Amino acid sequence: GQAPAQMPGQAPTPAPHVARTPVPADHPLLGVPRNPHITPATVAAAEALGYDPDAVNAPLSTRFGALFVDAIVYAGLLGVILVLLGAFGPPDAWAYGAVAAIFAGPAGFYGYRAMGDAVFEGSPGKHVFGLHMSGPNGLPVSGTDGLRRNLWILPSMIPGLGWMISLAMMAWIGLSAGNDPLGRGGHERAVGTRVTEKKEK
Repeated sequence: GQAPAQMPGQAPTPAPHVARTPVPADHPLLGVPRNPHITPATVAAAEALGYDPDAVNAPLSTRFGALFVDAIVYAGLLGVILVLLGAFGPPDAWAYGAVAAIFAGPAGFYGYRAMGDAVFEGSPGKHVFGLHMSGPNGLPVSGTDGLRRNLWILPSMIPGLGWMISLAMMAWIGLSAGNDPLGRGGHERAVGTRVTEKKEK
């Protein structure tokens, strides 16, 4: 429309000022911004499958670090048992224990990881690295889920060939997790679990 007519002797109407400065992303009127580590694909998949859309996927490097810590903790526990066998057991008990650990040790590690995932919402290694595990819709991980998602460990009970099978399955888990919007490996998609970073309270 046309500008209103100006009366004689009246001061000129100033031109409207249009702000050219972009609004900052953290402006209160825009609400709380999403974490930059959460992609739109992750949000869409989380909302579709009942997971927390504001949770950050656990990085693969952190997950492998957690697995390494779990292995160190478990190896330490086995070492203590062997020392106790050598100190208080019959002669050569520690040697028999060491041989048994080669075959039965992976089964114990399997139980250690499964129990940690199901009972404590993540193994000790995961908690050291600030990770959390849950099922869809905020449901906790069941004992069966913990056992199923760690089945890849059991082939390593067979020295040699079994170790290679477990390593191959570990590589498959890493590749499948890297291609999933929720960061889940194939073993987790089958069970329905997801590993994320813990939220700051």
